[in-house]
Amino acid sequence: MPSSNMQNGLSQRDHRSQGYKTSAKAKGPTHSPPTKIFPVRKYDPICGKWPMILRRTVRNMNHAGVCVVTCVRRGPDPRNSTTTVLIICDSKQPPHHRESSVSNIRRLLDDHKLWKVAVEFVRGSHVRGVSDLIGKELDRRALQLPCMLGESLALKGAHNPGTLGGLLELKMPGKADYITVGLTCLHCLNPCEKGLDPEFLDRVRVWRNEGIKPEDNLRTRLRVEHPSPNTIKVKIASLQDEICGIEQNEEYVRLCDLVSEGLQGQLGRRAEQTFLSMRRNLSELKSFLREMEKFRARFGSVFAASGFRTTEDGDNITPDGHHLRESPIPANLDDIPLFIHGQRSGLSKGRKGILLSAHLEHEIKDGESVTRVTYEQSIFPQTGLHFSQGGDSGALVFTESHVVVGMLIGGVISNSGFESTCSYFTPIDVLVKDIKKITKATDVRLKMDSSETS
Repeated sequence: MPSSNMQNGLSQRDHRSQGYKTSAKAKGPTHSPPTKIFPVRKYDPICGKWPMILRRTVRNMNHAGVCVVTCVRRGPDPRNSTTTVLIICDSKQPPHHRESSVSNIRRLLDDHKLWKVAVEFVRGSHVRGVSDLIGKELDRRALQLPCMLGESLALKGAHNPGTLGGLLELKMPGKADYITVGLTCLHCLNPCEKGLDPEFLDRVRVWRNEGIKPEDNLRTRLRVEHPSPNTIKVKIASLQDEICGIEQNEEYVRLCDLVSEGLQGQLGRRAEQTFLSMRRNLSELKSFLREMEKFRARFGSVFAASGFRTTEDGDNITPDGHHLRESPIPANLDDIPLFIHGQRSGLSKGRKGILLSAHLEHEIKDGESVTRVTYEQSIFPQTGLHFSQGGDSGALVFTESHVVVGMLIGGVISNSGFESTCSYFTPIDVLVKDIKKITKATDVRLKMDSSETS
């Protein structure tokens, strides 16, 4: 057992939070590498004790300003990292309870002989993956297919899109045939309260707590558009810029003048190839733009809290042409790569963390602050700083063999934007159980490849 001096040293060190400014005297500039986070290794002493420590921490601590409680390895690289209980806060200033909370967590860790585990409060926030920014531009196939996995969707009139994860088939009581529904996160289709009539506003607030049932007629007011209107708008602007760039290109203008005067014979071979290539590209861009301007997104209405009805059929095919499958789900996901096709990140690769994280969501009810706590599975990026970005929420999480294991629900973003972060997903068996409970479906399955059922 370490000496009391060592314990005091750890406690004093852990009371400081690198995520907030302190009153300490400023030092000269340093060139230390950026801090990154990594999943805790499965043989780390905290692993077997973490479920108890996490729940006791969440139960006993002051929740003000706290959005995530997690355990990671933190440092410049995996070899030089420290197992850390990380308290992520979305407040501009350190919470007033920071020192007392760290002291209590430190005492809990010491009681279980976890003296080397650090405790830190850092600034950041938990986002549900909805964004009005588009990183990966619209795939043209999304205008031509009934639906496209990994592309955006949003409520009609909304500006913040999420991602169409995939298609499910539901067997409803008393029905011979399965119905097809799309799958995404409910918060991607959560209507803004501004401007809603009182009756609908009350119902929306009930939906957030109890979900949306198929027999609820008001659900048809939640009309879904896929791809989202904002994605269409951004792509149209991008196409217009590309067209303008070619039409105003000095070389292209000069070559056009020569051709219009019947002097194309004076073009050299290289100049002729350049002109033909630019003209083909311009024609293709204008064709795409006309298609975009004529496109009218009509995907259907919300069907239930975990899905929405589609008006046309389709298949669970990733943008790179692979069919998603529902089995066999690996018994252990800890050591295998996981992937998403997000409407903003595109194809992204990560690895599941072995420890759960607590997500604390705060809301005001009847004038009082209420905290809702959920325990989430985490995914860490394999390369870069992020596994997912805002707008990817709703994307299905799958293995290298394209077996679906869950759905992305959000992630942590650092205050600086330069620290690595993790994302969170809900396991597929939890989703299926929830869908059955809400819809009363007797069977829920991933939509099968139409070539296998024809």
